[in-house]
Amino acid sequence: MLSPPRLPVPKPQSPQQSLGHTHKSMTIALGTLCAKGVIVAADRRIVSGTATQDVCKVHSAQVSNGAYVIAYAADDRRAAATLARQLIADLGRNDPKTLTDAEKLLTKKMTAWARAFGQIQPKTIEFVFGASIPNGGGTGLYYCEPPNTVLRNTKEDEERGYVSVGCGGDAVVPFHRMLFLGFGPNGVFI
Repeated sequence: MLSPPRLPVPKPQSPQQSLGHTHKSMTIALGTLCAKGVIVAADRRIVSGTATQDVCKVHSAQVSNGAYVIAYAADDRRAAATLARQLIADLGRNDPKTLTDAEKLLTKKMTAWARAFGQIQPKTIEFVFGASIPNGGGTGLYYCEPPNTVLRNTKEDEERGYVSVGCGGDAVVPFHRMLFLGFGPNGVFI
């Protein structure tokens, strides 16, 4: 009697694989505009394969003309931390007088950083950037991504002064809308 052929047994999938995520790690950074400033936060966990680490993914500087904060979500945490520290250091050294000056500085630094890779495409790095420049400078919240994306988010934009990045970022957008924006006239989230 012939026995049936042995079929390979499928390996169990991780929750991320079963949901269709291709990222090796889950990460999130977010920011929101407030009445008198901006709040920026990030998780501390980095997961790569089976190893986990706790790291600080938020960097800030207070200078004579204002305060700056940047948080990141990235596939390459070392590259993200390096660029975030360089951005904060440049903001501190140059002490921009306006949000436009800060935007130009961010764009210039990120573009130079990306060019240094030459023909190699750097891994994806996303930033949430917050700035508070008194004396007419303004308060700003931004989505940033090298080489040159510096997108200001205001209360009038679709996200209503909220930015989230990382593969966990999309998951919290509905909660932000529900908790902070409420419902529209037909019972639909704004």
